Parts: sequence; structure tokens; C-alpha cells
Amino acid sequence: MNVTLTIPPAVRDAAQQGLILRRHLGYGGNRTGERVAERLLSDKPLTASRVRWMATYFATHPQPPLVGSTGNPHRMYVGWLLMGGDAGRAWAECTLMALNREEACKQAKRAQRRAAAPVKQAC
Repeated sequence: MNVTLTIPPAVRDAAQQGLILRRHLGYGGNRTGERVAERLLSDKPLTASRVRWMATYFATHPQPPLVGSTGNPHRMYVGWLLMGGDAGRAWAECTLMALNREEACKQAKRAQRRAAAPVKQAC
């Protein structure tokens, strides 16, 4: 079982929208979020560690309000979009679960092989 780490189109779309808003409005998110958005827009799949990092981000950041007090997009919402938005959150969480299942299966197979290995006796 191999977990696919290819970024879905909806995640790319949200990241692109976040970059456009950040550049147009001049606020929202930070440079790290900007780099994540640029990576999400690249043609390269993410690493498992990056997916884990994204899942941690979403687990520690509540979904922000859409609009700020000025009527423009809220600065935290722009940051949320840079990370892939709602689609990024769903994808990161599902992918993390699949990665965890895959790792658990690998560990179980290693344990089975160790248990089935012949025991060496001391002379």
C-alpha cells in the first residue's frame, strides 16, 4: 500500500487564491504560508513529513472568519487559504490517517517477521 502525496486540484486552487489575496491586499498569513502555497502549486508531491506538518497546522489553528472588520477578507483567512483552505485541511487529515495506517501495517509485518525468525541458541 502506497499513500499518494499528490496535491489535489482543490487544494491548489485554494493556495493560489491565498497567494493572489496576499499579494493584492498586502496582508494575511506570513512568509512560511506563502512558501507552503508555492509548494502546493508546484508539480511535485509533498513529503510525508510535510503532510504531517500541515495536519498539525490545521489541528492547532481553528478555521478563521471569512471577512474582517473592514469588510475585506480576514488576514487569518488569507493565511488559511495559503495552506490549502478547507480542502487542504481535509486532504492533510485523510492523508495523515492513511500514512499512519501504512506505518502500522509495516510495523506489524516487521513484528511478524521477528516472531517467525528462528531463535539462535548460545553454545
